Amino acid sequence: MRILVTRPIDDAQTLAEQLHRLGHQAVIAPLMTVRYRPIPDLERVLDRAQRVLLTSANGARALARATDRRDLKLATVGRATAEAAKRAGFTRIDVAGGDADRLAELCANSYKPEDGPLAHIAGSVVTGRLGEQLGALGFTVERRVGYDAAAIGELPPPVAEGLAQGQLPVVMLFSPRTARLFLDEIERLGIGASFCRIDALCLSPAVAEMAAGLPWRRLLVAAEPAGDAMLALLDQAGPNSQAPNPQATPPQSAMPQG
Repeated sequence: MRILVTRPIDDAQTLAEQLHRLGHQAVIAPLMTVRYRPIPDLERVLDRAQRVLLTSANGARALARATDRRDLKLATVGRATAEAAKRAGFTRIDVAGGDADRLAELCANSYKPEDGPLAHIAGSVVTGRLGEQLGALGFTVERRVGYDAAAIGELPPPVAEGLAQGQLPVVMLFSPRTARLFLDEIERLGIGASFCRIDALCLSPAVAEMAAGLPWRRLLVAAEPAGDAMLALLDQAGPNSQAPNPQATPPQSAMPQG
């Protein structure tokens, strides 16, 4: 089954490899590109922090690029972010249940405000109320921007044509912002009517709410906001909801590489 992967390129390539192992063909067309940036005053913030909060894999990569320290105590929003931190060499990691609310609960149950501030390495665009929630619990949160996730703009013509002709029966959406960018692009292209033949796989109810503006055949939401749960939705997706072809071709990218 051909599946449109809309994640930034690093995450998209990892996901495409997983899909290929399951017998699917991934078509990669990121809707955002990630640009890492220097983090001002980072070492002072890290020296003060009792824990560093990471709410995305890109946050983990940004932290790893900005400091050589690997002794830091981290708390990640979920398993995927924890795995990215482990790949970057971090070992002291607490893992929350997959969203910002669960991360706030982890902090409330495991840490004390009097033990010091929490550092949050995030993107320039932040969704959710993590800082507000933690502030209400008495924590001081020092947020530092480690990357920008900029909209790419247009879908490549082969992807737009594939969607219009129903040749990409599944679209995977991992964030509300990605879903919003996707809907805006489909509206610009004027191909919304084609989505009665296409399933959306959404990481969370918030993503599904943003994606609901298209007439999807099915709008499926992962049981938990985690990559494994997204992959589990594949059993329900596709034109015939059938088992994938074990001879599927390797992942394709609709974006120019290099």
